Amino acid sequence: MNTYHGIHIPRTTTKEVIDAIDSFFFHRYFTRRDTPTAASEALWNVGVGGERDGWVSVYDEGENFRRANLLARSLSAHLHRPALWLGLWEGQDFYYQVFNDGEPIDAYDSDPSIFDPDEGFTEDPDGTGWLPADFSGINRDRNIAGLGDPGAFFAVMPCEDDSAPGRLQALLSRGRAYHGEGQPDCGELDWAGEGVASVAALIGLPSERAATGFVPLLGKEQPPDWLKVLEYHRLSKARPAAKRRPRKGEA
Repeated sequence: MNTYHGIHIPRTTTKEVIDAIDSFFFHRYFTRRDTPTAASEALWNVGVGGERDGWVSVYDEGENFRRANLLARSLSAHLHRPALWLGLWEGQDFYYQVFNDGEPIDAYDSDPSIFDPDEGFTEDPDGTGWLPADFSGINRDRNIAGLGDPGAFFAVMPCEDDSAPGRLQALLSRGRAYHGEGQPDCGELDWAGEGVASVAALIGLPSERAATGFVPLLGKEQPPDWLKVLEYHRLSKARPAAKRRPRKGEA
């Protein structure tokens, strides 16, 4: 199924974003592969798209929503910029979360049960320690109704004209009705088709960077030349040296 997610940051540079990603992993005992280090383990990859139309995009490997959510929040805080984390789940459910200076200010998902703590999403069976993506406390009533908060969204996101909040509201309301079973009825929005591209167009984010993720990009025979892959390894914890037993006759 068509599943992907990415983090998109406006008004920054590729170098600033890479520095922020390095900081995020450094504080979690990871180091980038091209950094000289002792023995390391647990490889993890992150893709970074070069600057285009005022945006830099970050693609976290795999479908680890917990870490991607925490990474988006950390990048926003480090860069003092807004960060838009958005994605598509199994070709039908669209979601986003907006951070500004590291604080969540808006969220939407076309099927709120995906991120409902009652559904067990807050569990961490792998023991990774990454925080879960929790949409429950952000404009929850509006989110369940399929509304989101375009006012909060465009308070920090690029906006071409005054009609953008209303146009986003219309997309979110239409998208709440369709969950990918069969063909969307008249008036409903197919997120995998026009939906994601329409949201991206409202903020000037290139649609080919919004509607993709790490796996689709790296799964191509020839990955795009605008994508830089960063490899991180978890640093091995040093084991204390065994205490030498005194020899016979030593004090």
